[in-house]
Amino acid sequence: SLTSPAGRAQDSLATYNWDRRAWIVQPTTRRLPGLVVYARFDGSFAIWDPARTQLAEHQGKTSTSGRIFLKRDHVWGGTQGESSEGKERWVCNGLLRDWISWQTGGERYSQHYSAFTSSLTELSPSESEQLRPGEPTRLPLDSRDIPTLQMPYGDVPVLYTSAAVQRILALAYTLVWAWQEHLVSSEIVRRDPQRHLVLIVDEVEAHLHPLWQRLIVPAIMKVASGLSTAVKPQLHVATHSPLVLA
Repeated sequence: SLTSPAGRAQDSLATYNWDRRAWIVQPTTRRLPGLVVYARFDGSFAIWDPARTQLAEHQGKTSTSGRIFLKRDHVWGGTQGESSEGKERWVCNGLLRDWISWQTGGERYSQHYSAFTSSLTELSPSESEQLRPGEPTRLPLDSRDIPTLQMPYGDVPVLYTSAAVQRILALAYTLVWAWQEHLVSSEIVRRDPQRHLVLIVDEVEAHLHPLWQRLIVPAIMKVASGLSTAVKPQLHVATHSPLVLA
Protein backbone atom coordinates (compact mmCIF):
# COMPACT_ATOMS: atom_id res chain seq x y z
CA SER A 1 0.00 0.00 0.00
CA LEU A 2 1.43 3.36 -1.08
CA THR A 3 0.19 6.62 0.37
CA SER A 4 0.59 9.84 -1.60
CA PRO A 5 1.68 13.12 0.01
CA ALA A 6 -2.00 14.13 -0.01
CA GLY A 7 -2.87 11.09 2.10
CA ARG A 8 -4.53 8.98 -0.61
CA ALA A 9 -3.67 5.29 -0.34
CA GLN A 10 -3.40 2.88 -3.25
CA ASP A 11 -3.31 -0.88 -2.73
CA SER A 12 -1.53 -3.03 -5.29
CA LEU A 13 -0.71 -6.72 -5.64
CA ALA A 14 2.55 -7.94 -7.19
CA THR A 15 2.70 -11.50 -8.55
CA TYR A 16 5.53 -13.24 -10.38
CA ASN A 17 4.86 -14.41 -13.94
CA TRP A 18 7.10 -17.41 -14.62
CA ASP A 19 6.43 -17.35 -18.37
CA ARG A 20 7.51 -13.73 -18.72
CA ARG A 21 10.09 -13.92 -15.90
CA ALA A 22 8.78 -10.65 -14.53
CA TRP A 23 6.81 -9.16 -11.66
CA ILE A 24 3.31 -8.07 -12.63
CA VAL A 25 1.81 -5.25 -10.54
CA GLN A 26 -1.97 -4.79 -10.58
CA PRO A 27 -3.12 -2.11 -10.77
CA THR A 28 -0.14 -0.14 -12.06
CA THR A 29 1.10 2.09 -9.27
CA ARG A 30 1.27 5.84 -9.52
CA ARG A 31 4.45 7.77 -8.88
CA LEU A 32 6.07 6.77 -5.62
CA PRO A 33 5.38 9.23 -2.79
CA GLY A 34 8.89 10.21 -1.86
CA LEU A 35 12.60 9.88 -2.48
CA VAL A 36 13.79 6.26 -2.51
CA VAL A 37 17.40 5.16 -1.92
CA TYR A 38 18.30 1.47 -2.20
CA ALA A 39 21.74 0.49 -0.86
CA ARG A 40 22.58 -2.82 -2.54
CA PHE A 41 24.76 -5.58 -1.14
CA ASP A 42 27.49 -5.08 -3.76
CA GLY A 43 28.15 -1.40 -2.96
CA SER A 44 25.93 -0.02 -5.72
CA PHE A 45 22.90 2.23 -5.17
CA ALA A 46 19.55 2.60 -6.92
CA ILE A 47 17.73 5.94 -6.47
CA TRP A 48 14.25 7.12 -7.43
CA ASP A 49 13.74 10.89 -7.38
CA PRO A 50 10.21 12.16 -8.21
CA ALA A 51 11.48 15.71 -8.72
CA ARG A 52 14.01 14.49 -11.25
CA THR A 53 11.20 12.69 -13.06
CA GLN A 54 9.16 15.89 -13.24
CA LEU A 55 12.20 17.78 -14.49
CA ALA A 56 12.74 15.20 -17.24
CA GLU A 57 9.08 15.34 -18.28
CA HIS A 58 9.27 19.13 -18.59
CA GLN A 59 12.16 18.65 -21.02
CA GLY A 60 10.29 16.05 -23.07
CA LYS A 61 12.19 13.04 -21.75
CA THR A 62 10.82 9.78 -20.41
CA SER A 63 9.75 9.44 -16.80
CA THR A 64 12.46 6.80 -16.29
CA SER A 65 14.97 9.67 -16.00
CA GLY A 66 13.99 9.76 -12.35
CA ARG A 67 15.85 6.49 -11.89
CA ILE A 68 19.53 6.66 -11.07
CA PHE A 69 21.68 3.55 -10.81
CA LEU A 70 25.18 4.02 -9.44
CA LYS A 71 27.62 1.16 -9.56
CA ARG A 72 30.20 1.05 -6.78
CA ASP A 73 32.77 2.73 -9.03
CA HIS A 74 30.23 5.43 -9.90
CA VAL A 75 29.60 6.16 -6.21
CA TRP A 76 33.29 6.81 -5.68
CA GLY A 77 34.41 8.24 -9.01
CA GLY A 78 31.23 9.66 -10.52
CA THR A 79 29.45 8.85 -13.76
CA GLN A 80 28.25 10.61 -16.89
CA GLY A 81 25.13 10.30 -19.00
CA GLU A 82 24.03 11.57 -22.39
CA SER A 83 21.75 14.59 -22.75
CA SER A 84 19.02 15.01 -25.38
CA GLU A 85 21.51 17.01 -27.47
CA GLY A 86 23.92 14.09 -27.48
CA LYS A 87 26.35 15.81 -25.14
CA GLU A 88 27.84 14.23 -22.05
CA ARG A 89 26.50 15.43 -18.70
CA TRP A 90 27.51 14.48 -15.18
CA VAL A 91 24.87 12.43 -13.39
CA CYS A 92 26.94 12.20 -10.20
CA ASN A 93 30.33 13.70 -9.37
CA GLY A 94 31.21 10.86 -7.02
CA LEU A 95 32.28 10.72 -3.39
CA LEU A 96 35.94 11.60 -3.97
CA ARG A 97 35.21 14.76 -5.95
CA ASP A 98 32.16 15.94 -3.98
CA TRP A 99 33.85 15.38 -0.61
CA ILE A 100 36.68 17.72 -1.60
CA SER A 101 34.25 20.28 -3.07
CA TRP A 102 32.08 20.24 0.04
CA GLN A 103 35.06 20.43 2.39
CA THR A 104 36.87 23.26 0.59
CA GLY A 105 33.93 25.04 -1.09
CA GLY A 106 33.22 27.42 1.78
CA GLU A 107 29.76 28.86 2.36
CA ARG A 108 28.32 27.51 -0.90
CA TYR A 109 28.67 23.90 0.23
CA SER A 110 28.54 24.39 3.98
CA GLN A 111 25.13 22.73 4.25
CA HIS A 112 26.31 19.72 2.24
CA TYR A 113 29.47 19.30 4.29
CA SER A 114 27.70 19.80 7.61
CA ALA A 115 25.12 17.12 6.72
CA PHE A 116 27.87 14.77 5.56
CA THR A 117 30.07 15.15 8.64
CA SER A 118 27.04 14.83 10.93
CA SER A 119 26.10 11.61 9.13
CA LEU A 120 29.61 10.23 9.61
CA THR A 121 29.44 11.04 13.32
CA GLU A 122 26.12 9.22 13.71
CA LEU A 123 27.32 6.20 11.72
CA SER A 124 30.63 5.87 13.57
CA PRO A 125 31.32 2.51 15.26
CA SER A 126 31.68 4.08 18.72
CA GLU A 127 32.34 7.37 20.49
CA SER A 128 36.01 6.46 20.77
CA GLU A 129 36.20 5.65 17.03
CA GLN A 130 34.66 8.68 15.38
CA LEU A 131 34.73 9.00 11.59
CA ARG A 132 36.22 12.49 11.23
CA PRO A 133 37.44 13.98 7.95
CA GLY A 134 41.09 14.97 7.83
CA GLU A 135 42.93 17.23 5.42
CA PRO A 136 42.92 16.20 1.74
CA THR A 137 46.09 14.55 0.50
CA ARG A 138 47.74 13.41 -2.72
CA LEU A 139 48.74 9.89 -3.70
CA PRO A 140 51.76 9.03 -5.84
CA LEU A 141 51.12 9.46 -9.58
CA ASP A 142 47.52 10.59 -8.94
CA SER A 143 46.59 14.20 -9.75
CA ARG A 144 43.44 14.15 -7.60
CA ASP A 145 43.05 15.45 -4.06
CA ILE A 146 41.98 12.46 -1.97
CA PRO A 147 39.82 12.83 1.19
CA THR A 148 41.19 11.40 4.42
CA LEU A 149 39.90 10.23 7.78
CA GLN A 150 41.56 11.12 11.07
CA MET A 151 43.00 8.07 12.79
CA PRO A 152 45.01 7.87 16.05
CA TYR A 153 48.09 7.14 13.94
CA GLY A 154 47.49 9.91 11.38
CA ASP A 155 45.24 10.85 8.49
CA VAL A 156 44.42 7.90 6.22
CA PRO A 157 43.26 8.31 2.58
CA VAL A 158 39.72 6.95 2.28
CA LEU A 159 40.84 4.64 -0.53
CA TYR A 160 43.01 2.80 2.02
CA THR A 161 40.38 2.40 4.73
CA SER A 162 38.70 -0.91 5.58
CA ALA A 163 35.78 -2.39 3.63
CA ALA A 164 33.47 -1.59 6.56
CA VAL A 165 34.49 2.06 6.67
CA GLN A 166 34.23 2.41 2.90
CA ARG A 167 30.69 1.03 2.91
CA ILE A 168 29.61 3.47 5.63
CA LEU A 169 31.28 6.36 3.80
CA ALA A 170 29.39 5.42 0.62
CA LEU A 171 26.08 5.16 2.49
CA ALA A 172 26.51 8.54 4.18
CA TYR A 173 27.60 10.23 0.97
CA THR A 174 24.83 8.78 -1.21
CA LEU A 175 22.11 9.71 1.28
CA VAL A 176 23.34 13.31 1.54
CA TRP A 177 23.97 13.59 -2.20
CA ALA A 178 20.57 12.17 -3.18
CA TRP A 179 18.77 14.55 -0.82
CA GLN A 180 20.73 17.62 -1.94
CA GLU A 181 20.15 16.74 -5.61
CA HIS A 182 16.45 16.32 -4.85
CA LEU A 183 16.38 19.82 -3.34
CA VAL A 184 18.03 21.25 -6.47
CA SER A 185 15.62 19.47 -8.84
CA SER A 186 12.63 20.50 -6.71
CA GLU A 187 13.69 24.12 -6.86
CA ILE A 188 14.08 23.98 -10.65
CA VAL A 189 10.58 22.56 -11.19
CA ARG A 190 9.21 24.90 -8.48
CA ARG A 191 7.79 22.12 -6.32
CA ASP A 192 8.08 21.57 -2.60
CA PRO A 193 10.66 18.92 -1.69
CA GLN A 194 9.34 15.48 -0.81
CA ARG A 195 8.65 14.82 2.87
CA HIS A 196 8.85 11.04 2.60
CA LEU A 197 12.14 9.18 2.35
CA VAL A 198 12.27 5.41 1.81
CA LEU A 199 15.65 3.87 2.55
CA ILE A 200 16.29 0.21 1.70
CA VAL A 201 19.53 -1.39 2.90
CA ASP A 202 20.52 -4.90 1.88
CA GLU A 203 22.93 -6.93 4.05
CA VAL A 204 23.27 -4.02 6.45
CA GLU A 205 25.75 -5.94 8.63
CA ALA A 206 28.24 -6.55 5.79
CA HIS A 207 31.85 -5.99 6.93
CA LEU A 208 30.82 -4.48 10.29
CA HIS A 209 32.25 -5.81 13.56
CA PRO A 210 29.75 -6.99 16.25
CA LEU A 211 29.49 -3.72 18.20
CA TRP A 212 28.96 -1.75 15.01
CA GLN A 213 26.21 -4.17 13.94
CA ARG A 214 24.30 -3.43 17.15
CA LEU A 215 24.45 0.32 16.55
CA ILE A 216 23.99 0.64 12.80
CA VAL A 217 20.18 0.58 12.39
CA PRO A 218 19.38 3.32 14.97
CA ALA A 219 22.26 5.33 13.50
CA ILE A 220 20.85 5.09 9.97
CA MET A 221 17.46 6.27 11.23
CA LYS A 222 19.10 9.29 12.89
CA VAL A 223 20.93 10.15 9.68
CA ALA A 224 17.77 9.88 7.58
CA SER A 225 15.78 11.98 10.06
CA GLY A 226 18.60 14.54 10.20
CA LEU A 227 18.47 15.36 6.50
CA SER A 228 15.55 17.70 7.17
CA THR A 229 13.25 18.36 10.11
CA ALA A 230 10.28 17.79 7.80
CA VAL A 231 11.45 14.43 6.41
CA LYS A 232 9.58 11.30 7.49
CA PRO A 233 11.94 8.38 6.84
CA GLN A 234 10.94 4.76 6.42
CA LEU A 235 13.67 2.16 6.70
CA HIS A 236 13.64 -1.37 5.27
CA VAL A 237 16.61 -3.53 6.23
CA ALA A 238 17.61 -7.05 5.18
CA THR A 239 20.04 -8.86 7.46
CA HIS A 240 21.25 -12.29 8.54
CA SER A 241 22.77 -10.99 11.76
CA PRO A 242 21.19 -11.63 15.19
CA LEU A 243 23.24 -8.68 16.46
CA VAL A 244 21.42 -6.31 14.13
CA LEU A 245 18.10 -7.61 15.43
CA ALA A 246 19.36 -7.16 18.99
